[in-house]
Amino acid sequence: MGTIFIGGVHGVGKTVICRRVASQLELFHNTASAMIAALNSSVIKPHTKSVDNISRNQDILVQAINQYFSSGKDRLILDGHFVIPNMVPQFKTIDVDIFKHLRLDGVVVCHDDPYCIYARRMIRDKKSLAVRMIAEIQKIELEHAQFVAESLGIPFLI
Repeated sequence: MGTIFIGGVHGVGKTVICRRVASQLELFHNTASAMIAALNSSVIKPHTKSVDNISRNQDILVQAINQYFSSGKDRLILDGHFVIPNMVPQFKTIDVDIFKHLRLDGVVVCHDDPYCIYARRMIRDKKSLAVRMIAEIQKIELEHAQFVAESLGIPFLI
């Protein structure tokens, strides 16, 4: 037993989907950002979704996952990203080695029409990246998720 990682761009609907699945299957769901913030609240910028030190945050996430499983729990639905905005802004893929430490049993990538994601982000956040940028990030997210799943030999679903 381990982690099912649900990835996708900001605003695609990961958290909504994860909450429904977790409720129906009686599993625990958390977001990667919440797990990171629980150990170090200053590392994620809430209004920009950007990250100063991606590598450090991922190390904190691995530590949080280890604490979660060492507490006797055996299953987690983790909602996060394969691609993270940094402060430039640019988008960086998360190194596959990080995913090796998350105890992954499978990967699911949420995908939607970039115009729908744009609209959802405007309603939720009152701002959004341009539709073409959302489409590009979503493409990179999908490709990297597939690469991670293949590298780890675990199931992959879109």
